[in-house]
Amino acid sequence: MTDIRLTFSLFALLLAFGFTNADAQDHRRAFVTSTTGSGDLSSWGDAGAQTGLAAGDAICQARAAEGGLANPQNFVAWLSDENNDAYCRVHGLSGKKADNCGQPELPEAAGPWVRTDGLPFAEGLPGLLDPLSRVITPLRFDEFGNQVSNPSVIATSTNGVGELNPFTSSGTCENWTNGTASAGFSSGTTLATHRLWTFSGGSNCAVQSRLACLETGTGPNLPQMQADGNLAFLSSSRGSGDLSTWLLAAPGTSGIEAGDSICRALAGSRGFDNPHRFKAWLSDDEVEAVERFEFDGPWYRVDGALVARNKAELASGNLVTPLNQTDFGFYASSNFGTWTGTLAGGDAGSDNCGNWTSTDGTGVSGAQVWVDGQWTQRSGQSSIICTLPYHIYCLEDNERPIFTDRFEAPPPVTQTIGPDGGELATASGAFRIELPPGAVDENTEFQLISLGSTPKAPYGRFRMEPSPFNFELPVLLEYQGSSLPESVLMARFADGEILPLRTSVKDGDTVRAATRTFSEFGLINADADCGCDEGEVCFEGVCIQPCATDECDEDDYQCLWEECPGSTCDDVACPEGTVCECGVCEEEDPGPQACTSNSDCTGNDVCRFNSCDGFNQCVDPAVFAGAPATSYDPAQGRMHGKWIGYSSGGSCFGGFNNPFVELELAHAPDASTVTGTASQIAPPGNPTVDLNRSTWDEARQRFTTSWDLRIDGRNENFQLTDCQPLTIINPLHVLRCDYSTSLIGAAIRVELRRQ
Repeated sequence: MTDIRLTFSLFALLLAFGFTNADAQDHRRAFVTSTTGSGDLSSWGDAGAQTGLAAGDAICQARAAEGGLANPQNFVAWLSDENNDAYCRVHGLSGKKADNCGQPELPEAAGPWVRTDGLPFAEGLPGLLDPLSRVITPLRFDEFGNQVSNPSVIATSTNGVGELNPFTSSGTCENWTNGTASAGFSSGTTLATHRLWTFSGGSNCAVQSRLACLETGTGPNLPQMQADGNLAFLSSSRGSGDLSTWLLAAPGTSGIEAGDSICRALAGSRGFDNPHRFKAWLSDDEVEAVERFEFDGPWYRVDGALVARNKAELASGNLVTPLNQTDFGFYASSNFGTWTGTLAGGDAGSDNCGNWTSTDGTGVSGAQVWVDGQWTQRSGQSSIICTLPYHIYCLEDNERPIFTDRFEAPPPVTQTIGPDGGELATASGAFRIELPPGAVDENTEFQLISLGSTPKAPYGRFRMEPSPFNFELPVLLEYQGSSLPESVLMARFADGEILPLRTSVKDGDTVRAATRTFSEFGLINADADCGCDEGEVCFEGVCIQPCATDECDEDDYQCLWEECPGSTCDDVACPEGTVCECGVCEEEDPGPQACTSNSDCTGNDVCRFNSCDGFNQCVDPAVFAGAPATSYDPAQGRMHGKWIGYSSGGSCFGGFNNPFVELELAHAPDASTVTGTASQIAPPGNPTVDLNRSTWDEARQRFTTSWDLRIDGRNENFQLTDCQPLTIINPLHVLRCDYSTSLIGAAIRVELRRQ
């Protein structure tokens, strides 16, 4: 079943992102050079007599020819200088992106690209760049198809949108003519995806680095990747280091057990086979993450990309592809933020948010876009405060279900039942299904399979094949146990949801329920401390009124069904395009609609970045609160006034609701320099400080600033970079920025709103 699942899920996702099977020789190629050199590109052996960007292109073309790649003359170096952006150059043009590369409209006809080993590198523009950054695999193969090692530095001086990075000391090695340590450049890396392939840090120009070489022009859609192993994904949900507080954590679970239940809930809700096999990549004081897995690989992402061949690669920090794709199939938009408790060498870290039960203290976290040890322990970070909303990694194990003395293990029980009715029971008789006459209209072979106990069905879970099966009349489900708590209910497990049956009746140690549809059922332990009225029980925060046993005769299960139809959908057949909710057919939610611009959306919806899932979605603009903007003065410069920065805090649409800094800015008309102060809101209790150098670039419509604070005896730096007016809300009063601090590492997306 694993192969079927992966093929189906992969096919759907590849279609959604435009992947098809196309002839490999037509794909645009991308590679990093096998050769390295300084920031003076004319000093490289393949530069010929060229200098600057021309030398970079000559190097790429010479390397492509040496590697036997077709059309080597079409390769350019992914480099920017003071006069040219890499975005324009990969279109075969010169100039700046802000000037449409000298064209009437901004060109968007480049890519997609595959690596020289044949695997996809990235989508074509604009998908390659922020805010989408759909970089499928790291650019770590050279012109010969060999994986490179150190150095992993790629010289680019190009930011995440394909423009000259304005925050690089000394710019671009003086337009790529200076190879000394007195000048600098910004760099990408061969070890990560998202925007880090083009901008992950900075270096001085004497450092040996590689070039990224991309073929110009457009090509066919990316090739399909094939999966042959277990599934792994990054949780689409996020939460604090106290995993029991996550919405999807199973009631009554905490610590690593809660993490596992979150992974299983996500896997089940996405329709993955065997969701009970998923576990979180977490270590605590008792166990290392790698020791929790019996399966020894390989693991694949939902798009079919190989993550790791075995447990040794997970533990040693030597992944094939980053584990940065969520269960939804979307690629993570940030390069940090995954709870692990696991060090880069695979050992358990000492910081684990109190064994994942507390928001106090700190925990070791990984950065999901890296393939080295940073995937499980971010470089330069000992630990992170446990209140931050981070992801977890979920990997499928080959563990067998947990069977207790209340259940018998497989093999399944097989029974043929016809129109006269009959009974299907497990070998011990603990669980049985009684079919009345007329429940089926022809002889049918059924199988009853014991699935053991799971976190959300601790007293047993059972599946019947064929599944799902609709009966003509209600059938009786009965479980005989021992010492069952009063809060036990019979529930149906369907499409990742748990649907408690109002027909569920507990009489001593016997639990009965009636249903017309059978797929998977289990015995759930409702929360007794929910504050429900007498006679009600609570499951996952909902008070449920079970049927009283005196409403029907003990064995009259049809009466039981009629007296207590409940809120389940077992007897409701909804037309196509609708789903049953609490016994009523409602229009099916089509789910999130991905977009790249407002034109992709219908009605009044606008295209907005979803901070949870890391991609743009169409959404009603009415959900956004507009900034009051009382400090706006049209006689002053654009940034003049009071601003507050908001982070998402784990929310999604409309979720930039957590203030973290207040800025008081002075900006004179037509000035590029901005002055002012910063008052840090989170973390609290810090003084107001003067801003460092702050700028407004009128041509590019960009604002940048930074400030320094001394926190817990350490000097910490805070930066807002690449702040762009948010035109879909109010470009005068709302900007979207990258926010980075020395406390948490690389940037997260935030909103800056004028007050």
